[in-house]
Amino acid sequence: MGDLKIGGATQGFDVNGVKQYIEAIRLAVVEDAITKLRDGRDALFLTIDTVWKGKSADTYKENIGYDVAVIMGALRDAVTVLESSINHSINNMVNMDETLVQKRGDFSL
Repeated sequence: MGDLKIGGATQGFDVNGVKQYIEAIRLAVVEDAITKLRDGRDALFLTIDTVWKGKSADTYKENIGYDVAVIMGALRDAVTVLESSINHSINNMVNMDETLVQKRGDFSL
């Protein structure tokens, strides 16, 4: 995962850098976990198909498939919640920066 930097910062942080960091989390953590879940599910299904036949085997595979889908959805939802939280914090920082120092009057340099 990349380093979070403030290069190009206009508010004490680099908004594009933050977006890249979130995307790196999505790819490095969530999508990798989803790929591993999918691969594990598929390998398990192959094993089941070679050693277990019948309605119970089919129902078991359906249950596993459902559970994996729920977990994958929860992982994607977690990134969305993280992104929302970070964006909320960014907005708070922007608002704080805009109101931190109050102007006393006009002066031109």
